[in-house]
Amino acid sequence: MAMVADAHAGLLLTPSGQPAADIAAARVENRWIHTFFDHLVTRATNKAPLTPEQQALFLALGLAQYQTTWSWPPGPHWRAWFTAAAPEHWLPAYVWHLCWAIGEPANPEHRARAAACLDRGDWPELVAELRDLDVTVPSDEVRALFDGWLPD
Repeated sequence: MAMVADAHAGLLLTPSGQPAADIAAARVENRWIHTFFDHLVTRATNKAPLTPEQQALFLALGLAQYQTTWSWPPGPHWRAWFTAAAPEHWLPAYVWHLCWAIGEPANPEHRARAAACLDRGDWPELVAELRDLDVTVPSDEVRALFDGWLPD
């Protein structure tokens, strides 16, 4: 029911001239991620620990979800990742530091540490792509599209 409500709110809150179906779909997808994030990680780690690439993907998924729900994914996996030190491998460490940079935008150390992770990268094409991205706190305009949909 919550996903239907999110889709309806997405259709109603979409500014004119913007694709309402896209906003509604994003709201539903982010609700789904928020609801099932921990279950997805649990299923992924049933048979073996996450690879660095998988951990980076889950961290990026949580970061993307946070940028439209203003709430980090619930559950023990997310909390465990962020009560521990940064991952050893450069790729999940990079995304881990980006999560901190978005969560604490006033602290420039997080971005500096993320950049340092890219300096250790062993995948030149991916490092070049990541350096071109500017992951920032969503603008007020973007926040307005998604604000208020997640219950307290």
